[in-house]
Amino acid sequence: MILSGEAVGSFIAGKVADSHGRRSLLITVFYIIAAASIVSIFANSYLLYICARTIAAGGIGASYPIASCYVHEFSVTLHRSTGITIFQMIGAVGGIYTCVCALCVMSLDNGWRIELALVLIPTSLLLSCSTWLMSPPGITQFTRKRIKLWWSSRRWRTLTE
Repeated sequence: MILSGEAVGSFIAGKVADSHGRRSLLITVFYIIAAASIVSIFANSYLLYICARTIAAGGIGASYPIASCYVHEFSVTLHRSTGITIFQMIGAVGGIYTCVCALCVMSLDNGWRIELALVLIPTSLLLSCSTWLMSPPGITQFTRKRIKLWWSSRRWRTLTE
């Protein structure tokens, strides 16, 4: 369920980010992850827990392509690959952090709740830092209209030739 949530989240994120903006969607995804994690901490049934974790996984899956494009847009060409590599390494460090938290607290009574609360700490840091995210240069409405006109004229030309 978790991996399917990540797959669906990453599949949908690109199209939504292109139409609504990367910054606002990235902040929304951080809130979705945090809310679903809080629900899963206090879940009183297995079904609610699985649903909340799947929604959180969808948010995590959505954050990867959005954040990768965000890093790509703001990186200087010379250091772009380094920036994206560091971003991917931070994801790996997050996975290691999750495993270490799980190893430390899973043997305790309600250890899974403690582990989920510990994993919520990096998400809280992301939420607190998300107000400093810059809006990407992106495509303006004027440029978007020009692209539409170009595509429509090109399509018309190929249909009439």
